[in-house]
Amino acid sequence: MSTGTVEHAQETPASGTRSKRGEILRFALPASLEVVLFQLVMLVDQLFVASLGELSFVAAGLTGQLFGLAFVVLAALGSGAAIRLARYAGAGDEESFSILSVQVLWLALLVAVTLAAGMGLGAGPLMRALGAEPAVVERGVLFIRLVAWSLPFMALTEVGNQVLRSRGEARSPALIGAVSLVTNSVLNYALIFGWWVLPEMGLAGAGVATVVARGLGFVLVCQRLLSRRHALRVRVEHLWRLELTPLRQLVALALPMAAGQGVWMLGLLGYTKVFAALGTAELAAASAIGQLETLCLMVSFGFGMACLTLVGQELGRRDGAKAHEVAAECLRLALGVSVVTGAAVAAGTLLLGTLYPRLEPGTLALASIGLMVLALLQPVKALNMVLANGVLRGGGDVRFHLACELLMLVGIACAYALGVPLGWGFLGVLVGKACEELLKLAAFSWRYRSQRWVHELS
Repeated sequence: MSTGTVEHAQETPASGTRSKRGEILRFALPASLEVVLFQLVMLVDQLFVASLGELSFVAAGLTGQLFGLAFVVLAALGSGAAIRLARYAGAGDEESFSILSVQVLWLALLVAVTLAAGMGLGAGPLMRALGAEPAVVERGVLFIRLVAWSLPFMALTEVGNQVLRSRGEARSPALIGAVSLVTNSVLNYALIFGWWVLPEMGLAGAGVATVVARGLGFVLVCQRLLSRRHALRVRVEHLWRLELTPLRQLVALALPMAAGQGVWMLGLLGYTKVFAALGTAELAAASAIGQLETLCLMVSFGFGMACLTLVGQELGRRDGAKAHEVAAECLRLALGVSVVTGAAVAAGTLLLGTLYPRLEPGTLALASIGLMVLALLQPVKALNMVLANGVLRGGGDVRFHLACELLMLVGIACAYALGVPLGWGFLGVLVGKACEELLKLAAFSWRYRSQRWVHELS
C-alpha cells in the first residue's frame, strides 16, 4: 500500500487497483488458508470417526454443531475487537492496541470457561434437544465432555489470531493452523486406533487429540502476540490491567455481533432439527456435506477478513474513499473465487464414497444432491460473507448485520414447510436454506449501495 503523498499523486488508477488487489490477496489467501485448516481439523475428526460407524459419526457431527455455537460467540468477541484494533493499527496507536488486545483475551477466556462448563454439565440434554436417538446420545456425551476442555484454548487462539490479523499479520495464523492440523491428524490416528504405546480409545481418542492440538495452537499464538519484533503487540505491563473504557467499547461492538452469530448458529441447529425430523439418513447426509461445503466457503472468509482489516485501517487513517475502494475490490475478488469453490463443491460428489465408506448408499445419494445444490449457491454465499463480515463489520455497522440474521427464521420456516408437510424431504430443506441466502444478499446489497455502513466509533 502506498503511504506517501507523492506516491499517491503518481499512482495511476490502473496501478492503484493492481496494488490494492495485491494487498488484498496477500492478506486474504493466508487468512483463507488459516480458516480452511481450522475446518480441516474438524473434517479430519469426522473422517476418522466415520470409520467407527454411523452412530459415532452422527454423535461427532452433533457435537460439532454445539461446539460451533460456542465458537461463533467467541469469534464475535475477536471480530468486535478487530473492528477497533484495525483502526488503531491504521492510526499507529500502539498503546491502545495493546490495552484492547489484553481486555478481549481475558474476556474470551471467561466466556470460554463458562461455555465449557455448560457443555460438560448439560451434554446429555443438549444432544437430546437436537433430536439425537438414545444410542447417539450415549456415544456423544463423553465426546462432548472431552472436547469442552479445548474451548479455552480455542478461544484464546481464535481471539489471538484476530489480534494478529488486525495488525496485518495473516501468515502466522495460517502456520499455527497447519501445526494444529498435523498434530490433530497424527493424534487422531494414534489415539482412536491405538499406536505404539498409546491405547485404543475409539471416539474418546478423537476428543483427546482435539484438546492437545488446540492447546499447542494456543502456545504458538501467545509467542507471536508477545514478540517484541512488532510494535503493535501485547505488552507485558498491560497483562494485569483492567481498563473499563475500552472494555465497554468492546462490549458495545461485540454484543450485537455475538447476538447475530448466536442467532445464526441457533438457526443452524434449527435446520439440524428439521433434518433430524426427516430421519437419521438425512441427518448424516447433512453432517457429511456440511464440513465439505464449509471448507470451500471458508475461502471467502479470507476476503471478508481482508475487507474488515483493510477497510478499518483506511478508516483509522480517515480515508473514506480508499475504504470504499477496498470494499469494492474485495467483493469482485470473492465473486471470482466463488466460481472455483462452487466447482470444488460439485466435484465433492465424486469423493463422497471414498471419504465416507461406512455410510449407507442412500445417505451418500442424499449428500450428492445436497452438494450440487450448494455448489450453485457458492457465489451468493461468498458475496454474503464479504458484505456481512467484511464491509458492514469493517464500517462498524453491526446492528444492521444483526437485524439481517433474523432472516434465517424465514429460511427455517420455508425449510420445514417444504421438507416435512409438503413432502419435498431433503431437497425441500435445502431450498429453504437457499431462500434465506437470497434474502440476505438483497438486504446486504441495499445497505452497501446506500453507503450508510460507515460509522464513527466512540
